[in-house]
This record gives sequence, structure tokens and C-alpha cells, in this order.
Amino acid sequence: MLPEDDKPPAQPTLVVQQKRNRLAVFLATVFICLFYAWYTNHAWEDWYITFRASKNLALGNGLTFTAGEPPLHSFTSPLGSTVPALCSLVAGPERDGLALWYYRFFSATLLGLAAVMLFDICRRYRYGPWATVLLLGCFMIESKIVDNTINGMETGLMMFFIALTIRAHVRTTPRAWLHLGLAWGGLMWSRPDAFVYGAAISIGFFLFQPGPALGINRIAMLKNLARAAGICTLVYLPWFAGAWIYYGSPIPNTITAKALDSSHHLILLDLVKDFFALPFKNYPALTAAEQAFAPPYARVFGGWPDQIYVYSRMLCTVACYYWLVPFASRFGRSMSFAAMIAQFYLTDVTPHPMPWYLPNGAVLVLITLAAIFHDGQRLADRFREEMPKQVRTWEIGMRSLISAQLLVFFLLFATTAYQSYWQQVLVEDGVRTQAGLWLKKNAKSPNETVMVECLGYLGFFSELKMYDYPGMGTPETVAARRKLREQHGPYASWAEITTPQKIALIREMKPDWLAFRPYPVIGIMQTEPALLQEEYERKAIFETTARIKEIPYLPGRPFLEFDSSFMIFRRKDSATK
Repeated sequence: MLPEDDKPPAQPTLVVQQKRNRLAVFLATVFICLFYAWYTNHAWEDWYITFRASKNLALGNGLTFTAGEPPLHSFTSPLGSTVPALCSLVAGPERDGLALWYYRFFSATLLGLAAVMLFDICRRYRYGPWATVLLLGCFMIESKIVDNTINGMETGLMMFFIALTIRAHVRTTPRAWLHLGLAWGGLMWSRPDAFVYGAAISIGFFLFQPGPALGINRIAMLKNLARAAGICTLVYLPWFAGAWIYYGSPIPNTITAKALDSSHHLILLDLVKDFFALPFKNYPALTAAEQAFAPPYARVFGGWPDQIYVYSRMLCTVACYYWLVPFASRFGRSMSFAAMIAQFYLTDVTPHPMPWYLPNGAVLVLITLAAIFHDGQRLADRFREEMPKQVRTWEIGMRSLISAQLLVFFLLFATTAYQSYWQQVLVEDGVRTQAGLWLKKNAKSPNETVMVECLGYLGFFSELKMYDYPGMGTPETVAARRKLREQHGPYASWAEITTPQKIALIREMKPDWLAFRPYPVIGIMQTEPALLQEEYERKAIFETTARIKEIPYLPGRPFLEFDSSFMIFRRKDSATK
């Protein structure tokens, strides 16, 4: 026998190995996020809308867009605004870039914890390595999940609390309802519409009952869901009541502004019909399914291969209707039904899903796809002795599909990062930031007003009073739209309203400055040139269109070109003040 010190090291136990695996999953997810952030330095336009209010809070001016004015609820996510305020407080008032990096670390950490919970779910249902790699691999490199985790949006928060919600359903623990209620509460603190995803997951588990975490039957489960709803109410109530007291309404002004005069009315009967019609319009009509795994705004602006949209639709369609397969696993059917509800919400209730909305449904699709491959492996195991050659062929086919999907996701991840890099360098830093700084330098007073559509960079770096469209940061725009709608009809998005409506809004609000892309300027010059020739004069133009065209390979080029030029006009009577 060897001396004690000379014994070969003992094999690590299964528990220790699993801890190492979880740590590896966490570190890999965080590393990918931070590498993406380092390479692209991408900061989304809406980050600066929220961060202007967050910085005001850090400076002691209140959680509002414009300091010195009545508080305005100009953001959507409570945590997505208060956490950046803390980041700004720690970083200091002159180090806004560092504050963004602090928020990136925070969001990347939450995404890493979400990946660990997904890994634990795979272990809970004894997924094989290929199904586990499929889920975690796609989750870690899905372009919109990663991008919107590091660019200032609330996606990292949403992924964490969605994973926590699923974990509460599958992990058998005392007071699982308490864990679920806290997860639901976290979702509500992340987005006010996040209850849709929490409810979708719980409905799926209620219908198919893959585990006894919340009760051995549906009656017991209903009781525990009611308890969880009570906990969720208690968790969210402080913000709900505080916002009502502070802002005069718990409804964010962003929602009020976007919903004003919307032509999309939610009628219960129509929603029911659309719900059952979703499978049939999944191909001929534009739905969230074809955008779920496509790069940001790819379908809107183009510049990407059409096969991407077909591929995204195919993945979503398979996942969203897998619950109809009677011999499928209960967990897979639960997740499939939740994914279907999420895709329906993003298609019919939120008919123009933004890139940071889509991951909330996409993650449910990915979980379902992993369940499908796990079920396929279970099916192969049943026939392994009877048909070994056929089973081998089946397994090779499944692994080939998983490898192909990971390759597609990696290519989309790499090309989206490349696009985001150039978007940040040429558009965000080269045009919008510079236009905002120019306005700050040339304005005679911080009280001068600027009419814009894109509020983020221009509003943050100019520090001026903004008249944005549709009015997310200014109640004056909402009031003007209400006043003008009787004469000019409903006001839709800035791209959809007519040029006479734009002209009427300018004349009604009389901003000191206009900061527009070329297309509304062209429309105004063709319709009423006197407005921009006699009442306003052009003072500056910020353009990077030529540099964008010079880049030999740039997927999604039209997206960058859309924001590549801004013209700034000053009101003539303002110049004499």
C-alpha cells in the first residue's frame, strides 16, 4: 500500500463534477457576452432613452427624462432603469461609458445564471449530451439574446426570470409556490407585460403536468398558483403603488404614447380567432416566427438571405405545435404550448415585435427543440436492440441536425456582431452621438426644444428638451397628437403618418430645432417647402452613407443606411432670441 500522500488522487464525485459543469456553463455564457460587448461596444438607441432618466435619478433630479419638469415615466422596465441608476451612481456623473459596462456585467451575470438553470433542467429530465449542447449552445450564441443583454436592454433580466419560472415548476421543493411567486414578481419588475410569459409557462405545466412541483393534481396546482400570484402581487406592489404616486399613473408614458390612436385594437373575439388561425398564417403572413432567430430588423430592412426567415419559421412551427404529439414528453409539450402562446402574443397582441421582445419567446422555442431531440433519443433507445442499424442511422441524423443548427446559429451570431460593430462605429458614434453633441454646443439655452423621432442618442447627448415622436419622453407630443387627430386623423408610427401630419405637428409644437432623417425632409420639401425654407434653415448635416457603401461585405446594410444621415434645422425666430 502506498503512503497516504502518495495515493493517486481520488476521482471527483458526481456532485463535484456537476458543480464544475455548472461553473463552466456560467463562465462560458458570461465570456461570450462580454466578448461581444468588447468587440461591438454596442449600445442600443433605447438604452440612452432609459439612461437619461437613470442618470437624473443618480444626480438627485428624480427618475424622469427631463430634470426640473414634472416626473415622467419615460421607460418600461423598473429594474432596467433603477439598476443603471445605481451603475451611474457608482461610476460617477462623468463616466457614462463605465456605467454601461457595469450594467453589461450585471446583465451578463444574470444570463449566465439563466444558462445554469437551463443546464439543471436538462439534468432534471436526464437529457443526453447532444440535447443539452443543443439548448445551451443555441442559448449562448443566439444573436438577439446576447446583443440585447449587453446593449442596455432588459433581455438578461427576462432570461433570468423566465428560467427561474421554469425552475420553480420542475424542481420539487417545499413552498415551490413561493419560488414561483418570486420569479413572477421578478418578471414584472423586468417588463410590465412579462406576466404573459409567466402565465404561458404555467398554463403549459397546468395542462400537461410534467412534474409534481406545484401539486400532484390540478386542484392542488391551482391553489399553489393562487399563492404564487399573491406573492407576485406583494413583490410588484411597491413599484406599482410608487409609480402611481410619483407619476400619477402606473402605466408608463411609453405605452400611452405608442398606444395613442393605434389602429390595432384588441377585441377578444378577434384574438380568439387569431389564436386558432396562427398555424395557417405562419407561412403566408408576417409573424414573429420568421423574426425569432433572424438578426435585428432583418425582415424590416432586408439585406439578409431569405432562407434565414424560412429557417426561423420552421424552427418555431415545429416547436410551437409539438404539444399536439400525443406520445411526446410532458415537459416538452408544456414548453411547446408556452412557446405557442408567446409567439401568438408577439404576432397578434404586439404586432411589431422589437428585437429585444423576440428572445422572450425564442428561449421557449429552444427549450422545446431540446425536448424534441431528447424524446427522439428516448425513442431510439426503445428500439436499439431490435433495430440497431436503423437506430444508429437515426442517431447520426439527429446529431447532424444539431450540428447544423449550431453552425447556423454561430454564423448568425458572428455576422450580427460584425453588423453591430459597424452600426456602433458609423451610425451611433459617428452620426447620432455627434449630432447630439453638436446640438448641445450650438443651443443657446438648455430649454430649447428639439423635434426628433429617435430619442435616445440625440436626447441624451444634447441634454435639451426633446419633442420626440410618438411622445415617449415628452407629454407635449402626446397632447399635440390628441389635439390634431380630429383634423388630420389618427397618428400611427413616424414612418406611417403622412407628410401633412408631420407638418401639422411641427406647426403646432413649434420646436426650436428639427433633427430628421432625409426621408421626412424630402416629403416636407415636396409638400410645403416654405416650412424648411422660410420658417427654418438647415444648420448641419451628419452623414456616413458613403462610408457604409464602401464596406465590401456588410450583411443588413439597409438597416445601417436608414440611420446614416441626419439633417438639423433651426427655427429662424429662435436664432434671434
